[in-house]
Amino acid sequence: MRIIFVTAFIVAAWAFGAVASEARYEASVTSGWTDNATDTPAGGADLFVEQGHAVAVGLDLGWAVLRGTISAETRHHQSFGEADDWVARGGGSIEVPLPGMVLRGSAALTRESDGKFLLIGDLLVPLRSERTQGEVGFELVAEEAGIRRSTAGVSLRGVMNDPTSFPTLPVAAERLSPDVGMLTFSGRHEVVIGADTVLNGAAQYRNVRVPADDSLAFGRTAFSALGLRLGLEARPVPDLTLKADAGAESYFDPGGLAVGWLPVGRIEAETRIGDVQIGGAAGIDLELFDPVDGAASRKIVAAMRLAHPGPSESTLLVSLDASHEQGLIGTEAVKRKLEFGAALEGRLTEMFGYRLGFAQGLAGDSSGAYATRTLRLTLSGSS
Repeated sequence: MRIIFVTAFIVAAWAFGAVASEARYEASVTSGWTDNATDTPAGGADLFVEQGHAVAVGLDLGWAVLRGTISAETRHHQSFGEADDWVARGGGSIEVPLPGMVLRGSAALTRESDGKFLLIGDLLVPLRSERTQGEVGFELVAEEAGIRRSTAGVSLRGVMNDPTSFPTLPVAAERLSPDVGMLTFSGRHEVVIGADTVLNGAAQYRNVRVPADDSLAFGRTAFSALGLRLGLEARPVPDLTLKADAGAESYFDPGGLAVGWLPVGRIEAETRIGDVQIGGAAGIDLELFDPVDGAASRKIVAAMRLAHPGPSESTLLVSLDASHEQGLIGTEAVKRKLEFGAALEGRLTEMFGYRLGFAQGLAGDSSGAYATRTLRLTLSGSS
């Protein structure tokens, strides 16, 4: 099956790039080890192999610029084959210059299959889930170069879940997740107030839709939200870049009744101290498309990155990521994740590169927590 999958991708990539004025192909293969292939407290060490392929093309028609990408990724485990994954993506965009503005459109489609394990007492039950996700959007951008820019956009996002199968149990496949759609209207205005400072304001309305049968079967509530934010981008000193925004979002139940509001915001910083590049980000946001409680949840994230030049033109990377999501309606629903990573990456030739990485993570929800350790060696190439 994997051979057919990769062969079909290569043929499609060739056909896709044959008519393009520019094209780029990338591929990678990863060999790795994990001490928890099941992603459960039961653990389970295993070896795995990952591969990825992607092609990006562009075509300038004069009156418009077209771009497209297709990609495929697979992961195969040596012992826990039920945890194998694959994903295929395709997308395209169009950019049309108009008097004083630019019209942009984009569309993307993803098909994926992933294997998971459910721990029931001491019994590990494998699950196989497949889904199709899609997104389409348009935005109109009006800009006075170096002075101000206004953007108005609309997008539609959706996911359709196939029935989940139970490979080791004599039971029929059954859908365990609802189909969900979300319509978003957004607007943003930016004003340059100095050589290194930009002020911005943004508004966003999101409306989630769930089929009535799915809402009843899975207890999924379709909320909507209206949010406003103010922000800035600045470079107070040459080696420091700051981005920040803050605001609030009000969320509403399916009947349009205001349920509550949530302060939201994000801050990002990047600087250099000697040869060390340091970056960090933190934020709080309202999750409606895939909330942990099936209605609306508060998601807090934080991340830090350090990069230092290594031997032979390599780079040493260190990262720390954390997230905490909690339901706003069902407050007992919680999801947490903490991960530390370190990697050494560099170039073997102009076309080929490598990355050796280690990650130590801790993840959990209201039902329990588990730890993972992973080692990866990746070889990549592009043309």
